[in-house]
Amino acid sequence: LIQNYPYLGDEESICFTLGSLYLRVGEFSRAVEVFRKFIHDFPLSELLSAAYLNLGEALFELGFYLKAVEAFTRAAESASSTEEKKRALQQMADTYIKMGLWEEAIMTLQKAATLIEENKKEIPLSIKIKMILCLLKMENRSRAREYLLPILKDFPQKEVLALIKIGDLYYQAQDMETAYKVYEKVVKILPPGQEEKLPIILLKMARIKKKSGDLNSAIKLYEKILKTDEKNSLVPSIKEETLLELADLHYQTKNYRKAYDCYSELYKEYPESGELAWCLYQMANCCHHLNLNQETKSYYRELIEKFPQSLWAKISQVMI
Repeated sequence: LIQNYPYLGDEESICFTLGSLYLRVGEFSRAVEVFRKFIHDFPLSELLSAAYLNLGEALFELGFYLKAVEAFTRAAESASSTEEKKRALQQMADTYIKMGLWEEAIMTLQKAATLIEENKKEIPLSIKIKMILCLLKMENRSRAREYLLPILKDFPQKEVLALIKIGDLYYQAQDMETAYKVYEKVVKILPPGQEEKLPIILLKMARIKKKSGDLNSAIKLYEKILKTDEKNSLVPSIKEETLLELADLHYQTKNYRKAYDCYSELYKEYPESGELAWCLYQMANCCHHLNLNQETKSYYRELIEKFPQSLWAKISQVMI
């Protein structure tokens, strides 16, 4: 190290740099060892807060979350600048989130937000979103919505990824109407090169419409998702979910021919799906409603043969 970094000179700088290098390359146990030595040997160092912060990061990566919180607390207490203290508080909040201690995380994030406001700066969106996520985890949806409203109002409307995140937060807060509007905005401004995000956004929009009882609009959105698969570019899991949910909606609205087509496509394209028994059962039911008696019995028999332990097979035995 001395040969490679002759300009470092003193032991204090060398020790801190060594610990930082261990942290950077993922040698977390060694980083912990070095930073603990640094803190013990150089308690008056100007780098003390940074050493505690790096120690906390290494402990976090090793899964020692309580010890990481202790290190981040010391980092905040010994910080010589607002930026250092803010970073320590944010790292501490992330650790609380990792531990599922939502109230502690919110309190710590609020301290960081207050610190930022005292310096007449805008609170970062990342802090606001973390606070909302904690509130949702605590099932405090009304307070989460209070935080969300001003975010959406002031938010730059061309930030696609963050808009999607905000839409997801509204969805989790059970404010489906606002979530839908946010997703709708994303679809309109989605720039070239980000088309792969379209299907999952449409899927969320379709589920909102289905949940609200607007089945016709939901069906149109599900069908729009399938149209994006013209070049076989649709993520398999999204296509599987779309086919299943669309088939169920067609069946619910008594469009048995289209329901059959969707169940059949899912059954053929996804042989590893966990919904194959259901697909066969529903294919039989669709054929029954279409007065295709021979096909109905054939699907019931296939279901009993291939999935004899399933609930649908047991029901099918009565139907034959």
